[in-house]
Amino acid sequence: MENTNENETPLFGNNPEPVEPVATPIFATPSAEPTPTAPVAPIASAPKKSKTGLIIGIIIASIALISAVVILVIVLVNRTPDSSEQGTDGTSKNEGEPLKEKTTYKPKTTDDEPKDDEKDDDDDEDKGEDGEGDEKEADNETSNNNVESQTGFALSVLDKSFEFNKSYVGTIKNALDAGYTMKYSDVNYQQHDLTKETLGTYLAIETKYGSTDASIVDANGDDVIEIYGSKDYSLKGADASNKVSAAKFEKIYYHSTLPLTLPGGHKVSCYNTTKQDVVKIYGEAKESSAGIVHYHKDGLDLAFHFDSQNTVSAIFIRID
Repeated sequence: MENTNENETPLFGNNPEPVEPVATPIFATPSAEPTPTAPVAPIASAPKKSKTGLIIGIIIASIALISAVVILVIVLVNRTPDSSEQGTDGTSKNEGEPLKEKTTYKPKTTDDEPKDDEKDDDDDEDKGEDGEGDEKEADNETSNNNVESQTGFALSVLDKSFEFNKSYVGTIKNALDAGYTMKYSDVNYQQHDLTKETLGTYLAIETKYGSTDASIVDANGDDVIEIYGSKDYSLKGADASNKVSAAKFEKIYYHSTLPLTLPGGHKVSCYNTTKQDVVKIYGEAKESSAGIVHYHKDGLDLAFHFDSQNTVSAIFIRID
């Protein structure tokens, strides 16, 4: 019986030894005699790793660490003087005579109050040897008064005087407070008495073509001085209005024979003051073809109108 299972043990005899397949050479070299096989060299053991690279790496890391430490020390040394100059309260320790000289000319404020010894030094320097400190204070008061006096200009007529300035409403109130009899015209050109009681009504009306005026009148009701105001176009938003209350001062128009005292104490009157009189007061000036001479004096623009007789017929006063 034929054994078909190669793994099974044959019934009789020993197992046949397996035959190894012979590899077919790829390139066959014909030779009469077989070439002796060279002895196989023993496999060399793997070379041991050198410690030189590790040592070099350690040295480089050490040099980098030392360099970083040196740089840090240099930075700290350079910063040490700046920090040492600062006091514990944040002020400089070197606040000596140089800073003290600066504070001599620095205005004293509550936020920068000097020390007691500095106050004594400053007081001595302000007073000087002959009391110049008092004179300086007097000069400052005088200059302040001059500035305040330029905020308004005084006019006198009918034995009263009032101050006019860039505020139209303020000028009207000053004239009423001085006791003048005044009138105003509404949008229909109807005249009304202007008093402290009717001032609110006048201020509430709208300007006619952007202009308004109120007059100082004499005992007969004739105009002596007219005060003109105009719409203030510089006002924006809620402040912008066509009402008289938002008007700005424009000019003063004087055309009466009653004597008028101008700012500076100069007296004039229409149809009595001549051109020569004006020249004596303000000097020579070029006259226009319409017979008008302008003078710019002390913040005012004074326009004198002359008639054919070379006498003053009207004066317009504006604020430069």
